[in-house]
Amino acid sequence: MTDQGFRMPEMPDFPLNDPPAPEPPVPPAAPPVSQPPQMQQPVTQIPEIPRIQPIPPVQPIPPVQSVQPVQPDQSVQPIPPVQPVQPVQSVQSVQSDQPVQPVSQGASASPDTPTQINPAGIPATPIPPVQPRPVYPQNPYAGPAQQAMPQPPFRQPVPPPRNTVPPVPRTYDDFSPDTKRILALPPITTREAESCRHRLENRWYRRLILLNVFLIMLTIALVATSMDDYRKQVANLTASVLADAAHGSDDEDDDYEETSRADYEEFAEDLPLGFQMLGYGIALMTIGYIALYYLNAQVRAQSIKITENSFPELHALIRSYASRLGVPIPDAYIVNESGVLNAFSAFLYRRQYIQINSEIVEVAYREHKDMNALAFVIAHEMAHIYYGHATLHYNVWIWFSTRLPLFSQIASRTREYSCDRLAQRLTNYDGLGAMLMLIADRHLYHMVDVQDYLNGAARETGFFIWLVNLFSDHPIMTKRIRALADWNGHGELY
Repeated sequence: MTDQGFRMPEMPDFPLNDPPAPEPPVPPAAPPVSQPPQMQQPVTQIPEIPRIQPIPPVQPIPPVQSVQPVQPDQSVQPIPPVQPVQPVQSVQSVQSDQPVQPVSQGASASPDTPTQINPAGIPATPIPPVQPRPVYPQNPYAGPAQQAMPQPPFRQPVPPPRNTVPPVPRTYDDFSPDTKRILALPPITTREAESCRHRLENRWYRRLILLNVFLIMLTIALVATSMDDYRKQVANLTASVLADAAHGSDDEDDDYEETSRADYEEFAEDLPLGFQMLGYGIALMTIGYIALYYLNAQVRAQSIKITENSFPELHALIRSYASRLGVPIPDAYIVNESGVLNAFSAFLYRRQYIQINSEIVEVAYREHKDMNALAFVIAHEMAHIYYGHATLHYNVWIWFSTRLPLFSQIASRTREYSCDRLAQRLTNYDGLGAMLMLIADRHLYHMVDVQDYLNGAARETGFFIWLVNLFSDHPIMTKRIRALADWNGHGELY
């Protein structure tokens, strides 16, 4: 670049006048139209096309003037001179807990820990060494092309979210105050336990035994009196079957099977009443005994057993009840029954077990932290085991009489009153919350005013109330809660 500036190269001069454009060819004239001679005229010539104007010549670009220096009084400030960069000093590896100190010139930096240094010569935070990329195992079933592809990064399995439910207490110190209070209660003497029994329970149990013996004796008497008729029917059936078999084998009758079936149906209809009752009794005992083991297997297959590790607080309660009552420790299971609030005790040969629905356990651990209600329910079932209600030798004497209506319901109500009273002694708790939970569900029973309910229950009387209670195997709640509120005495059966 000089003072003259840049110059554009000179363009060659173009002629001002372009050569004349060639004339367009004249199209041939159209053939004359057949007209009269006087109408024909000469064809005129096509007008000439105007000529294109010439392009004006390109004017040359004026030369660029030189840049004038900026005057000092103008707004543009001069650029300060660049300071020379100081020589880089090597540093040693810097520890995370020590300040960064420069190293004397001539020392070499650690090759394992590279360090960034700014232009001012101050070393920055050391850069950590690059970690080698992990090598992932190849898929042995993939082809060469797939094995050459980069493997996806390995991801640790995400743990499931922790349960928000408070953990189950594991030691005695973690137990609730209500549980500690119940565990500290003294043992129950035989006299105290018998005083809790309903005054009509033994009487109705003896009545059921007599009724059961009466049914057995009646069956034996009917069988003995109808033995001759039974033998005749068996002989007639045998002769008919043999005759039908001979007839069917000789004549090849197609109605042989229908005739045999009709003979057996007629024999069953004409069977004496005593033999019918005997067959019903044998089937009832056999099927009922097998059903006990089937029910126990179903509970064990679909439940969680209460042990010292699973629900140790409940296990401590059951063990304490068994020790205070002097009975063996029964097995206890928690079963999900889809919202049904219930618990029961059952038996097998020489052993018993308790089933507690999980909805009742939630009252103690999730809903209201009400351990008293759950302890009362468990104590009620332990009372059934103590009184022998859930044993085989107790039920075998009333096996048939409990199938009769009305008598079995009355006896069952006496047993429930006895177990409620003994559960109060075992827990030193009135049990009203547990009963209200069975009525209003586990979510709402704490909102019920107990005294208001007792006042209303005293007014719930009448014929139909009496009729409902008569055919119920448990006392109706109005009578049952009033009996618990009294703490003494015996509940109303009728």
